[in-house]
Amino acid sequence: MESIYQIADDIAKLAKEVISEYDDLKHVNLDRVVVCRIKKHIKGGDDVLARCVLLNDRTTFLTNKKYMLEFPIVYDSLSDLQKKIIVRHELLHIDPEEKGIIPHQIGEFFSIINEFGMDWINTYKDVNEKIKLLKQKEKIEKKQKKLEESKWALKMIMKMI
Repeated sequence: MESIYQIADDIAKLAKEVISEYDDLKHVNLDRVVVCRIKKHIKGGDDVLARCVLLNDRTTFLTNKKYMLEFPIVYDSLSDLQKKIIVRHELLHIDPEEKGIIPHQIGEFFSIINEFGMDWINTYKDVNEKIKLLKQKEKIEKKQKKLEESKWALKMIMKMI
C-alpha cells in the first residue's frame, strides 16, 4: 500500500532558512521534526495550508522525532513568499521545551502582517478555490475508477455466461 506521506526535503530546506532568519525560531531543532507532504487534504477546514503535529511518545521513541509538519498538495501551488509565511507560521507552533504545540497567538498574526502586509491573506482565497477544484478532481477520479472496476466485473460475468 502506497503511503500518503512523502518526506519533503525541499520544504525542510526552506524551514532551515526560515529558522536562521528569525530569532523567535532559534529554539527549533529540525533534527526533531519530520517535514512531509501529505497526498490528501488536511481536515480542519478548507483553508488549512499546513499543520504542526506533536508526535506521540511511541513514535518519538522509535524515530527520535517530536513534531511533524504536514503540507498538503495545494502547498506546491503557492508562491515562494506564501510558502515562507506558511512554514514560518507552522514553526512557531513548536514549543521550545518540546512539551506540546503552541496555540495560535494574535501577536504572531500581527508580526506576519507587519512584515509581509495584508496581501498575503489573499492566499487563503486562492487556495480555497484550488482545494475545491482538487477535491472535485479527486471525486471524479474515484468515480472513474469505480466505473472501470464495474466494467471489468461485468466483462468477467459476461465471460462466465
